[in-house]
Amino acid sequence: MPGGRKRRPIRLRFSNPPYPLAARPSEVQAVFEEIRDFIMPPGRQSEIIDWSNPRLPEVSDYFDAGAEWWGVFLFGIFIPSMRRLTIIAGSTTD
Repeated sequence: MPGGRKRRPIRLRFSNPPYPLAARPSEVQAVFEEIRDFIMPPGRQSEIIDWSNPRLPEVSDYFDAGAEWWGVFLFGIFIPSMRRLTIIAGSTTD
């Protein structure tokens, strides 16, 4: 898959969406922390793989629109002790 295995903070994608949440910064932070703690439970080791790459549209049409505007991202988050893999993908356009 294009992109390789790079570590990059997921919070950067959450904090700068194309259409921001209509909420106070403290509310946005609380939502982020709740989602983060569900996906990456505190106290458990996690492995984050960032597959984001401008060539993602070559892998799936899902990424076509975002490659033209906001950008695309694809993260894998693995919790070894739970044997849980979560995939988060993003692609959007106006």
